[in-house]
Amino acid sequence: RDPMRADALARRRQLIDAATDLFCTTHPGEVTLEAVAKKAGVGIATLYRNFADREELMVECASTALGRAVDIAHGALADFAADPAAAWEGFVRGLVDLGVGPLVPALAPAHLTELPPAVNRVRDHLASATAELLRRAQEAGLADPSLTGAQFMAQLIVITRPPITGVLDLDPDVTDRLVTALLIPPAR
Repeated sequence: RDPMRADALARRRQLIDAATDLFCTTHPGEVTLEAVAKKAGVGIATLYRNFADREELMVECASTALGRAVDIAHGALADFAADPAAAWEGFVRGLVDLGVGPLVPALAPAHLTELPPAVNRVRDHLASATAELLRRAQEAGLADPSLTGAQFMAQLIVITRPPITGVLDLDPDVTDRLVTALLIPPAR
């Protein structure tokens, strides 16, 4: 393997990770390419050697984040038979830890039909794995039986969006409390 190629791939990964982190913690409109380069510890020219523009970087961040979510889903599917409750909770909390709440609004267009084809393929794969996990969780009595995959993801995205400071003053654990409530199915 060419060490320069490995180094270039590592820098590209640094840029994607830095941009993803900024999209999770900063208003999307304030995430500049200069801020991404600075956070990644590289010059702006290095960023432009890897990504032609902000749109290309955002598409790569979205694909990468969705790919990580697919990996989390596959892990949960693989572990489900052995311990359904732990696999389901691991999936949900894994998506929370990934930062799905702030990432989706930052990286998604106004409508999902506007996603680039490469991102849509990964999103479709995640939707399929999520639907299968939800079905298994519902059969095991771990999830609301009336919930669809799309509804589950919408709820998870909304409850994991960073709350405003005033809400955190009222309840610093509000996000964890809401995620826990999502994991407890309603009484039948």
